[in-house]
Amino acid sequence: MLESERHSDPLGADFWRVEPPVGRMADGVPRRVDRLRALGNAVVPAQAYPILSAIAQEIQGATSKRGAEQ
Repeated sequence: MLESERHSDPLGADFWRVEPPVGRMADGVPRRVDRLRALGNAVVPAQAYPILSAIAQEIQGATSKRGAEQ
C-alpha cells in the first residue's frame, strides 16, 4: 500500500480514502452532454423494428420446420 493512498487521523487511526482523486467531470471533452444525448437518441423503434421482425420470422421458421420433421 502506498503512503499516498492512506490518510492519517489526528488521533492516530489510519483509514482509506473514500474516493480516488479522479474528477467527476469529463474535463476537456467538448460538448460531451450534447454528444451523449445525440447518441442516446440515435436508436428509435422505427430502426429496431425491421431487425427484430426479421429475427422473429427466422425463429418462427425454424420452429415450424422442426415441427414438420417430427
